[in-house]
Amino acid sequence: MHYNQLTGTIPEGIGKLYKLQEVGFGKNKLSGEIPSFNGNLTLLNQLWLEQNNLQGSIPSSLGYCKNLFLLRLYSNELNGTIPLELVSLHSLSKSLDLDQNCLAGPLLWKWGT
Repeated sequence: MHYNQLTGTIPEGIGKLYKLQEVGFGKNKLSGEIPSFNGNLTLLNQLWLEQNNLQGSIPSSLGYCKNLFLLRLYSNELNGTIPLELVSLHSLSKSLDLDQNCLAGPLLWKWGT
């Protein structure tokens, strides 16, 4: 679903698709917050939400996505701190891109430990 003109918010129901492995909504015009996945997306390995108009904080529930190795959230309007649950995610070793947001707080050097 990349490179479209999708508008609106990411549906909350996406967190109920427990067999989902990849989500690609990058380079659209989505707004609102990233929904909480509540630990249901344990098979999710790639999440592409870059270059939208997403606001709010990065949900700590992404830390439950134990197979997530690629997370692209750059060029949004995200704020707050990077959740400790995400910092502790061992699988997130291939690609993490959070630039061009409004994130604040300390950078935790215990990444992946």
